[in-house]
Amino acid sequence: MMEYSQQKDILRTMTKRKVKEELRKPDFLLVTIGRVTAWAKEHLRLCIIGVSALVIIGLALTAYKMYEAREDDKLQYQLTEGISAYQEYATNGSGQALQRAETAFKALSASRHEGVDEIAKLYLAKIYYTQGKSEDARSLYLDVKSRASNSILRKFAEDALQHFGQPAK
Repeated sequence: MMEYSQQKDILRTMTKRKVKEELRKPDFLLVTIGRVTAWAKEHLRLCIIGVSALVIIGLALTAYKMYEAREDDKLQYQLTEGISAYQEYATNGSGQALQRAETAFKALSASRHEGVDEIAKLYLAKIYYTQGKSEDARSLYLDVKSRASNSILRKFAEDALQHFGQPAK
């Protein structure tokens, strides 16, 4: 029977040999990089087309995001202009300011931007109510109440509908 120290020496020698063998083998990452590089050299045209397509898609997405941000800024500006005109009407009673506000809110209510169109409809309904167009105002409030994504806007519409004698559901 072998002595414990001899077994230990044999095990240590085998372990060292395994470690040396593993160290001699090429690294997985280096092998992968080498294979990818070789494939890219063989298919250079395909790689150029692929990279070009990715760049074009990236540029298109960036341009769309910039366009979308610009449109949002325009809508916010229009909403601010409409609110300012309505506040001018509330302060001075100016019919011209009310007309500007109505025009701005009509345009915004037709936009399909969530939130902005709902706020515009609430203001437009308020203008219609002020002008005596109760049915138009009521229909706008009902529309906001049924479609509003924001619970606060829905609550405003429900509160306004109470003035028409219809309980909010």
